[in-house]
Amino acid sequence: MSDTIPSATLGPLAALLAEIEQAPPLRQLLEQILDAACRMAHADTGIIGVYDADTDVMRTATVHHSVQAQAAPVYARGEGIGGHILATGVRYMGRYGDLPDPRAKVILDHQALGLPIRWQDRLLGYFAVSVAPPRQFRSTQIETLELIARVAAIAIEHSRRQDEERRRSSRFELIARIAADIHREPDCDALLQRAADAIHRVLKFENVDIPLIDPSDPNTLVVRIRGGSYKRKIQKVDYLPISGGIMGAAAREGRTQLVNDVRNDPRYLCPPGVKAARAELAVPICLGERVLGVVNVEGDRPFDDLDRRSLEVIADYLAVALDNSQLSGKASEAAVLAERQRLARELHDNVTQILSSMSLLSQTLGAAWQRSPAEGERRVARLQQLAQTAFAEMRMLLRQLAPPDSASHPSISRQGRSFVGLENLRTQAL
Repeated sequence: MSDTIPSATLGPLAALLAEIEQAPPLRQLLEQILDAACRMAHADTGIIGVYDADTDVMRTATVHHSVQAQAAPVYARGEGIGGHILATGVRYMGRYGDLPDPRAKVILDHQALGLPIRWQDRLLGYFAVSVAPPRQFRSTQIETLELIARVAAIAIEHSRRQDEERRRSSRFELIARIAADIHREPDCDALLQRAADAIHRVLKFENVDIPLIDPSDPNTLVVRIRGGSYKRKIQKVDYLPISGGIMGAAAREGRTQLVNDVRNDPRYLCPPGVKAARAELAVPICLGERVLGVVNVEGDRPFDDLDRRSLEVIADYLAVALDNSQLSGKASEAAVLAERQRLARELHDNVTQILSSMSLLSQTLGAAWQRSPAEGERRVARLQQLAQTAFAEMRMLLRQLAPPDSASHPSISRQGRSFVGLENLRTQAL
């Protein structure tokens, strides 16, 4: 390449670089780059493809043609110019029809120039143009197209970095939201449901499950919390043994399971009535060495290390929430037990002693009445006074057992009325 860039090229290149700084959508930017390249090289056809490392293919991003040349959406290794560059890593210059597997039959006689789009040592995609015979690419045009390939590399890398930054920001936002919900939402099931919905909405994972270990059976996962399409399509609680499935493996082994091709993993279990996913990521919810549940996501795109790290942080927060919920439940149980013990002591110390006094007093009534009717009447009055005291103590204990709004607990209210009625009947009998 010569050291001098044609002045007619500088203006369009500067405009493209300025456009990259504005961060438009990548497809729109690549369309502008390809259009500029075809205009400057007077090309009849042009194409830009982006390398998909997960499937090892070139995916067509944008196409320009003045003839009816059909571009395939995907080029595998060895197919067309994109497949040639993917297989060899070097540029192609020559007759399009001389490629091992040309795909666009209409341009077999065109002279084609295909250039790899690279950022440092990484292959990002390819850029290709062609001209109909008898025209040929001049050296100045080739130099210009090589410069444009570099601009395309800047555009793709810039877009990918922005996408990565957006992904990181969305994950930090989600983690902060779940951390805040732990302190605001006392209901554990409601917290888990909000987490599942947010994971689907913010991280764009199609299917979300958050099963918990069954408290009565540590070998069973109970799936009642779902997000995404599973929330709409599966309207029941599932009980799954941890001995099977990718979720089961995460719970059984206590470590993350990331499977980007579930078709080749015999552990994968597809719920009945739903479309099978392509990838699954299952992260155990662990508190120390104890597994409390699993955060499981599935989708059609592969998961990466950022997905794994993000869900592991979320799982750690959910472990804290579940532990707090269990501690709160134990504290409530302890408080109920302490209250029962207090009431038992009061029954023993107060009511039981009064009833004992009444029993002893009633045994002396016959003899006292025979000796002196006045003494008998005095003891009957004392017995009635003790009975009223006992009923008063019982009413107080019932009020302490009843919730603040007794109207919402009619059974307790009925018990209270029955108790008072019994007191009145017994008082009248005395």
